[in-house]
Amino acid sequence: MKKGHFLNELLEKHHIPSAYNALWYDFNNTLVYKAEVTKTSHISVQKWIAFPTFLRPDINDALFKTKKSVQKFQDSFGIIIPPNCTHIGEYLNEHFSKSSRSPILKKMKRLESCFNIRYRVYYGEISMETYTQIMDKTQTMLARRFKQRNDNTFVLNQWNRYKTLFFPLINEKKASLFVIYNDDTPIQVSINFHYQKTFFAYIPAYDIDYAAFGLGNTAVYKQLEWCIQNHYAYLDMGNGDYEYKKRWCNYQYQLETHIHYKPNNVLNLLWANKELTRIKTTNILKTLIHSTFYQKMKYQVLAKPSANDELPYEHYTIENLTGTDAINSDTLQPMDLNFQALKKPLYDFLYNTKDHINAVRVYKIVHETDAYLIKGATSIQKVVFNKKHNGSYA
Repeated sequence: MKKGHFLNELLEKHHIPSAYNALWYDFNNTLVYKAEVTKTSHISVQKWIAFPTFLRPDINDALFKTKKSVQKFQDSFGIIIPPNCTHIGEYLNEHFSKSSRSPILKKMKRLESCFNIRYRVYYGEISMETYTQIMDKTQTMLARRFKQRNDNTFVLNQWNRYKTLFFPLINEKKASLFVIYNDDTPIQVSINFHYQKTFFAYIPAYDIDYAAFGLGNTAVYKQLEWCIQNHYAYLDMGNGDYEYKKRWCNYQYQLETHIHYKPNNVLNLLWANKELTRIKTTNILKTLIHSTFYQKMKYQVLAKPSANDELPYEHYTIENLTGTDAINSDTLQPMDLNFQALKKPLYDFLYNTKDHINAVRVYKIVHETDAYLIKGATSIQKVVFNKKHNGSYA
């Protein structure tokens, strides 16, 4: 018996298991893959999880019978790119109302006006030095984001494998890195797979200090723009019930488990039924785990201390000052704009004032504890960090 992950086989190895003669896009009946020769297999039973139902399979019925089961709570999302679409503006106008697309464009424009932003796609060629720098930054951004969420991710648990995996795939045009830079620093990275004219946005990461600027939406905008320019048929955003995926997608699908077995042996049928029963049991357990009661008990009994307790720069108060309130320059000590603790309030300040970062100065207020001043072109803001007392901030 052979077990495997269908999407991993497809994306990491460009390999289609022997049970499948052909694959079509389910949404437009376009052929994606066809076996060059009639396949044979010495394997009696195959089990493939994570088969995406945006693909419709032609199963090798001459060799196998097949049982299928939906994987519960794996709802997945994607963007079908209309074949006559030549510009991303056409998709935005068709898919979004004016009121819903306006915030996306506003935040992207604000990002570009406040920072020295550039976009870069690494597809087909990347040096090891550049790759290592981007991947190390991506790992840091993911770790900060999931610590903030008090959560974990399989990506970080398997990071060394992914770091080894993607470098050759990028140079072979089987994967890509989409990067948003502020000057020379990556602030958003999307690690993607490519198969035929399908773009798989697989691992997104962003710098949480830039949260006000909606980097996730800007990243999808740029990826979709690239896909349209390069005549892709489909942009897949994968599973995960995130708001931005629902906002952008025009297509939803599920993941299935396929069990293929040769019908010439009763043991094969028994194995197939055993695996199917296991899947159904797993789905029942998933239903219980996702129940409101279980989630409530989980957070009451197993709740960890808030990750923000380890991020003291998240705990601060803001005071807007007028010119007459401004503190005398003799009490101000100039600070580096890259001072980590001030990045979040500084970037929120930029978003609200529309100032460019080069026009802003940051100071330490010498005679006050943990107090700083942000001075823009027309606005001044005082930031005071709160001290922690007995598990709370005062």
